[in-house]
Amino acid sequence: MSNSREVADDTWEGPADREVLLLVRPGRDRELLAEGLRQVHDVRVAESVDALKGSFDLCVADGRSFGRHREAIQRRKREEQPGFLPVLLLLTGDSPDRPEELWAVADDVVELPVGRVEFAARVDSLLERRVMATELAETSRELDATVEELRMKERAIDAAPVGVTMAEPGDGDNPMTYVNAAFERITGYPAEVAVGQDCNFLQGEATDPEAIRRMAMAIDAEEPVATDVLNYREDGSRFWNRVEIAPVRKDGEVVSFVGFQSDITDRKIREQRLEVLNRLLTHNLRNGLNVIEGYATMLAEETDDDLTGYADRIRDAAARLERLSENVHRVERALPDLEVEAEPVDVVATVRTTADAVAEHNPAATVETELPETPLPARCEGVGLAVEEAAETLLGHNDRETPVLELSVAAATDPAAVTVTVVDDGPGVPDYEREVLEAGVESPLKHSDGVGLWLVQWIVSSAGGSVSFGENGALTLALPLHEEEPET
Repeated sequence: MSNSREVADDTWEGPADREVLLLVRPGRDRELLAEGLRQVHDVRVAESVDALKGSFDLCVADGRSFGRHREAIQRRKREEQPGFLPVLLLLTGDSPDRPEELWAVADDVVELPVGRVEFAARVDSLLERRVMATELAETSRELDATVEELRMKERAIDAAPVGVTMAEPGDGDNPMTYVNAAFERITGYPAEVAVGQDCNFLQGEATDPEAIRRMAMAIDAEEPVATDVLNYREDGSRFWNRVEIAPVRKDGEVVSFVGFQSDITDRKIREQRLEVLNRLLTHNLRNGLNVIEGYATMLAEETDDDLTGYADRIRDAAARLERLSENVHRVERALPDLEVEAEPVDVVATVRTTADAVAEHNPAATVETELPETPLPARCEGVGLAVEEAAETLLGHNDRETPVLELSVAAATDPAAVTVTVVDDGPGVPDYEREVLEAGVESPLKHSDGVGLWLVQWIVSSAGGSVSFGENGALTLALPLHEEEPET
C-alpha cells in the first residue's frame, strides 16, 4: 500500500471521534494507516475474529483478513440491524477476490494504491451513513414507543367507565371528533352517528336552558365547566348527565375541548326522593303534630287525673317528633354550607360564642370554657354548629339535675391542628352510637338515635378533620390549622 503515508497525512472533514476496527495484516502499511486514522478517530487494531464482538462504527479490512472472517463480519452486520455497520474493504491488484463478488458483505471497496483525499472521502461517507442510520433507527424506536403509548392511552380511554369526548373549537358549534365506548353505552348513539355533531344533539324539551347557557358561556370563554344536564338517549329515554368540559391548549391556544359524561340518573332520583321525604317530614308531619298536641292539651284540661297522664305522654311524644323534624330541617340548612371557605374561622372566638348559646338553651347546665388568649384559625365554616351539636348530644345523655359541660380549645403540633374538646360529667355518648359513627354506616341493628353526631362528623370531615372519643366520654374535634402563607 504505497499510498498509506498519503492517507496518514490527510485531515478528515466528516464525523470525528468514531471507533474504527482495523483488520489488516501486520506491517508498515498497517502502522501508517492506523496513524492516519488516529488523527481523527479511535482506532483498534486486531487480527482475531473475537475483535468483531466489540463495539465499533467502521470495520476496515484488507483482502486476506476479509476472506478469513467474511462470515463473522456478515453475522456482525446482521446483529446491528436495523442500524447500519459499515465495512470498508482494501484490495490490491493481486487480491484473489474481485469487488463485484464482495458487495453482499462489504459496503465499499477501495483498490490500492489510493489517494489520500479519495480514501478520506470513502471513510467519511461510510461514517455519515452510519450516523444517519443510527439516528433513523433511534427515531424509529421512539416513534414506535410513542405510537404504542398512544395506543395504550386510547385503549384506556375506550375502557374508561365514563363517557369521553373530544370536540373541535368552533363558532357556535363544536363538532365532536372522538367518542369512547362508554359514551356510546350511556347515550345509545354509535360513534359513526355522534362524531361530527355538537354534543347539544343530546338535548330535548325538558333540558334546562340555564344549564346549557352556563356551559356555552364557559366554552366561549375557553374555561372549564361542570354541570348536571337532563339529556336524551337515542331511544328517546331521558337520563341525567354529569357533564365536565375542559379546554386543551397548545402553545397557549385552545385546540380542542375534552368532555366527560357520567350517568347520574340514580343519584338524581335519590335526591328527589329525599326532597319529597324532607318536605313530608318538615311540613306535613309538623302540621299533624300540632293538631295532635292541641287535642292532647284539650284532653288534659277536660279529663280526670288518670287521663291527664296519658295526655301528657301524647304531648311528650309529639314534642320529640317535632324536635326530630327540626333537627332534620337544621341539617338540610347546614349541609350546603359545609364547603371549605377561603377565609379562615377563629375557632377560639367561635367556641366562646357557642358556649353562650349552649348555656342559653340549657339553663340548668353549667357551661365552662378553657380557651387560649390568642386566636387559632381553621378553615371550617360550620365549626360552631359542630361544637353546638356535640354539646347538645352529651347533655342529651346526661341525667343530672345540674350537668356541667366544658368546652376547651388547644393547638396541636403533630399534626398541626386546632382541637376542640367537648366533655361533661355525664355518661358520655353510648357505645352503640360510637360504633355507628366510627363505622360510618347505619344498619337495621345498629343505628344512631339522632342526627347530631352525624352532623358533627359531616362538618368536621368536610374540612379535612376528624372526630374521636375519649375514655372519659369526651368528644374531640380536630381541624387542620390554617397557616398564613409567607409574603413574597
